[in-house]
Amino acid sequence: MLIGFRKYRVYLIVAIGLVIAGCASEPVDPQQEIKANMQVMRDAVIDTVKDKQRQRTLIDLTRLLEKSLAEYNRAYSNFASEFGKLNRKYDTSRAKLEELHDSFRETRKSAMNEVTRIHFEMVANTSEDEWKKIVKKEIEAIKSVRQLPEDQLGV
Repeated sequence: MLIGFRKYRVYLIVAIGLVIAGCASEPVDPQQEIKANMQVMRDAVIDTVKDKQRQRTLIDLTRLLEKSLAEYNRAYSNFASEFGKLNRKYDTSRAKLEELHDSFRETRKSAMNEVTRIHFEMVANTSEDEWKKIVKKEIEAIKSVRQLPEDQLGV
């Protein structure tokens, strides 16, 4: 029985340590995460695509993609912040919220069209095998776009 207690005690200590470490970690800045993910994607392009001309084209396209994702993330952050402010005001009109929503919808549509354009241009400059190695990095970069710091909504 004592051995079982010691075993669970070790698990409890490890679990508490992991929780404390998780709480102590700094929140990740979405802009920095996009930048880091895009660098990983560029590294994958360099490692995967051996043709120097296509490699340069793809590197340029990853820079365009990074810029588009970063701009969209800023727009999303601004939208979320403004929505939070308006939402907390009791007398905010429906028209004001709809105006904000419609404006952001256009921003999102434009950003997604640009990201799609860049995506297909990148695909056109890779073989199927090359793309399979690079696309995983693209997905990680896109996933990080809509993350906001916890205080962004002012909650």
